Amino acid sequence: MNIAFVKSTPHISRASGVKQQALSWKHGLEEKGIHVTLINCWDDIDWNIFDIILFFEYGGYLRDFVELADKLKGKIALAPIIDADVSIPKFKIAAKYLGADKLRLHSKFHDLYLIRNKINMFYARSQYEKSFISKGLGVEESKITIVPLSYRIPVSKIGESFAKEPFCFHVSRPADKGKNVPRLIAAAKKYKFDLVIAGGVNDENQKKWLMDMIAGYPNIKYLGYVTDEVLYNYYRKAKVFALPSIYEGVGLAALEAAVLGCEIVITNVGGPKEYFNNMAELVNPYDIDSIGTAIIKLLSGNVVHQPSLATYISEKFSQEQCTLTLYNSLLNIT
Repeated sequence: MNIAFVKSTPHISRASGVKQQALSWKHGLEEKGIHVTLINCWDDIDWNIFDIILFFEYGGYLRDFVELADKLKGKIALAPIIDADVSIPKFKIAAKYLGADKLRLHSKFHDLYLIRNKINMFYARSQYEKSFISKGLGVEESKITIVPLSYRIPVSKIGESFAKEPFCFHVSRPADKGKNVPRLIAAAKKYKFDLVIAGGVNDENQKKWLMDMIAGYPNIKYLGYVTDEVLYNYYRKAKVFALPSIYEGVGLAALEAAVLGCEIVITNVGGPKEYFNNMAELVNPYDIDSIGTAIIKLLSGNVVHQPSLATYISEKFSQEQCTLTLYNSLLNIT
């Protein structure tokens, strides 16, 4: 089987979660003998060699590309990556009505709605995301497959014994409003726990914004962008990992932290909680006290989910298991 991977939107961050998802899927499928081509629009491409064209993310030039791909012989699949900060009813209204071709008015929601029937298979990362596709777009459930994201931690690093230290760790794009870093910092200030933040910013203005927030608080430390090896070391050391996002698709960093032994504080909004099997502390991301008390509870050891959580994540969300679900679905696209 020959598959094309197309990313429909641009990104400027090295830590693009969509890019990481696509590369993880590529690696897993190639181990099963499927040839995957990452499409670069500067290349000359023979589109008719592909059995399936798999698009990642909605928005950008997705609609134009799908309408062109619909004229080719290959099937069309889409992993829309719906990290919505709105309810399903509002998403449905935006999808159906927020656009008018005659007036040249477009939105990524309406474009997605217009091409929905040209997609042979949608891939969701959670039941929550699946609901946006089925209820928000009106797609038949038979055309939606849930493929959970897998953690990237090398197998050789899993199962080791780590000496945990009493601090909370967080990694993201800190200036992304969805990651809710200001409230996490406010919780660290109020509840006086040690907090270490990692992740790149786009420019000096974003860095100044972040450094100004933590100035004068020696219990809060910012590392900046870190390599995977440094990141894994912090996962090993941190007793708690917190991801109190306002909106989040999966929270891959929380999965990785969990498999390396961190206790997890995760947003109660959206799909991330589906991955933890009731072995994480769920918080209201808009409530600083909810965030702070959950972190203190886990740092104190009053609630312990490890090592059961690490075992569950390592078995349920390995690349092998998640790739198998994707592989079987791709073989049966009609």
